[in-house]
Amino acid sequence: MRLKVLLATAFLVAVIGISRVIFASPGGRMSVLAYTECPVFGPARVRVLDGVAAQDTFPVRMHEEAHASQCDSLGPWHYRVRNLTSRGRLSLEAPG
Repeated sequence: MRLKVLLATAFLVAVIGISRVIFASPGGRMSVLAYTECPVFGPARVRVLDGVAAQDTFPVRMHEEAHASQCDSLGPWHYRVRNLTSRGRLSLEAPG
């Protein structure tokens, strides 16, 4: 019984770790210009990465500010759950 609990815990930790790398880290995405952090404590933070062309900075920041607003209105947990499925991510990218 103890071995089963240990194996289940190890599997869960591995799945969470892999999903964080794939879904949560900006380096795991292709052609990322900026990203929004939606922390459990504190306000949402927008990060624009180096290398964004000067003329693209404003529209990229406005796009990410929309995600920061979604984070604030939905809350960090609900915002993260929405990001788990393609349908949920689409609802965040194209609300309405």
